[in-house]
Amino acid sequence: MVNPVNVFQRWIKVTGKEKLQSFQDAFARAFEISLCIWSVKGKPLTIWSNSSLHCHFIKEHYEARCEQEHDNAVTYILKTRRPKLFTCYTGISYFLCPICYQNEVVCLVYGSGFTLSSNKMLSSNIPVITERKIRDIIELITGVFDIVTFDQSDSTGNLLDDNNVFVRDELKCIQDKLSNRELEVAWGILTGLSNKAIADQLYISEKTVKTHISNILSKMGLKDRTQLIIYCRENYRS
Repeated sequence: MVNPVNVFQRWIKVTGKEKLQSFQDAFARAFEISLCIWSVKGKPLTIWSNSSLHCHFIKEHYEARCEQEHDNAVTYILKTRRPKLFTCYTGISYFLCPICYQNEVVCLVYGSGFTLSSNKMLSSNIPVITERKIRDIIELITGVFDIVTFDQSDSTGNLLDDNNVFVRDELKCIQDKLSNRELEVAWGILTGLSNKAIADQLYISEKTVKTHISNILSKMGLKDRTQLIIYCRENYRS
């Protein structure tokens, strides 16, 4: 069993916390959001970048409610191991992205301080960002950490429900041939999801899904997704 805290601490030691903080600061400035990396226990591991004054004010006055909402969000992410966009009771939106290593969540990227639509009840200083752009931001974050952080991880469980054992076993015959993201896309194909549904689940664009599918078929020497399903099921039985 992987100890998420130890994995993250080892990575921080090698990478350097200052480099991680610099990346986080630059990312937050570029996209006008607040950003922080949290532990799996829901505690900040870095200093908030571009911290939202609105969120700071609300937390000071309604700390218990904020903590309860955040705890619920963290619990959801640890259970599903997939990114999710939330909107709190004040109208501020935020997202959590799980970063995995060997199928275990080792930390969370927390983005906040924006709203998805104009709200007269909120300060005009709070940026309005479309859901499509937030999905692009989430895709970029997960992509960066997939490459830079835990590129040797086996995180096929990011989209696999614990009850879907059959599908998870079907992927074992191809897990050594595909990248982590390609395995997640393959899972979507095996469960009958459309390209749009896979894109929504992974917080990536349909165009990116199509690119992953083309790469999967090329690596496996297959012509279409039907052949992929047949190949996985036949090799699963054998």
